[in-house]
Amino acid sequence: MDSVSPSTAAPSNLIVEDDAELRETIVRILLQAGHAAVPASSGEDALDLMAAAEPAVDAGDRGRLPLFAARVPTVDVITPALARFEKVKAVYWQTGQLAYALTGSGRARVRERATARLARKLQ
Repeated sequence: MDSVSPSTAAPSNLIVEDDAELRETIVRILLQAGHAAVPASSGEDALDLMAAAEPAVDAGDRGRLPLFAARVPTVDVITPALARFEKVKAVYWQTGQLAYALTGSGRARVRERATARLARKLQ
């Protein structure tokens, strides 16, 4: 089953269930209630979907900052660090097999503090 969502924009719910009939029933119920749903048949599929997603972090008056995630081959914990690539600044970190990068404009120090808080919540 492909990613599905209702006509109005809503946060997605990731449904991880190996039983296909149960998974489809849960997705159908969520859709009928007006929620978006993304089905996954296993934990590995769910991690792949999460790593491929490009969510954004609501930074209040600074707008939405893109948050990128990728599943990497090594398990590690890397604390948030600022990286500069020409004119682009990003804060990156890794928790387990997922590596993250938060990009956007604004003062680097503010972005680093926000990223550190986000990284603690994701652990």
